[in-house]
Amino acid sequence: MSRRSRRFAHSERYVSMASYKDASIIVYSDSAEFDKLHSPGAKPPHSGIYRCQQCNAEIVAEESRSFPPTHACAGKTQWKLIVYAMHAKPK
Repeated sequence: MSRRSRRFAHSERYVSMASYKDASIIVYSDSAEFDKLHSPGAKPPHSGIYRCQQCNAEIVAEESRSFPPTHACAGKTQWKLIVYAMHAKPK
């Protein structure tokens, strides 16, 4: 496996978190919002990156726009927030 493909591989071995380059822009949070599970078709309470708890696939979801109604995991999908996207406030 090339060095590049190792850095971006999506397999059971690489499931700790979505990849990022600049650690200074990621902030730790112990908010209970990261523990909640969401069903397909539900509206996410926050924009961000969500991970399927069945297969570890990640999606970008926008606040108040429904999660995909279907996914490769069939009816077993549960989405969990892994990266919260903070929006800039308009001036």
